[in-house]
Amino acid sequence: MKVRTADRPKPALANRGAATTDDGAAEALMAAYAAGDRGAWEPLFDRLAPRLLGFFQRSLRDPALAEDHVQATFVEMHRVRRSYPPGTPVRRWVFTIAARVRVNDASCLDRSGPCAATRATPPTVPGESARDRQVRQAIDALASSERSIIHLHRFERMTFEEIAGVLGSTEAAVRREALQAYHRLRERLWTLGDDGERP
Repeated sequence: MKVRTADRPKPALANRGAATTDDGAAEALMAAYAAGDRGAWEPLFDRLAPRLLGFFQRSLRDPALAEDHVQATFVEMHRVRRSYPPGTPVRRWVFTIAARVRVNDASCLDRSGPCAATRATPPTVPGESARDRQVRQAIDALASSERSIIHLHRFERMTFEEIAGVLGSTEAAVRREALQAYHRLRERLWTLGDDGERP
């Protein structure tokens, strides 16, 4: 799927750099883009695309599907850009859209387990250490909703209150699911590392 935003094709995800965490700059860019500044699109995309890609790759476990969801998120973000409240944290606003895109995808409506379209064995990551592979496999074994929470909490550094807002849930429910997910991760890592040495 080709995405066109601000009358130009979306840049390839593979060519983007690492995610940046300068939320203040992102808010200024988003406010400018919402106001009609097309020049704000490229730097805004550069800031958000890697973070969204990481979120979808971890929750969907399918690189191609993850890229499709990133594109769909930017399409929706463009469509509702004028509704962006200036000063609102862009990260939370965009991840709310991303979470809605994921849930609305027909192949991912089963929130009790991994997305039906992504149950194949996750690909091997080149250069990945044995320990990193164990951690990735442990996370992959979680349900899709649990992987989303873990990603937002551990990698996006969101609070449970913020995650609840993104996922349209309550803080208590998110906290409960996160605790269960972390417990399963610990158990899984203990099993994978059961060679006489605690992981």
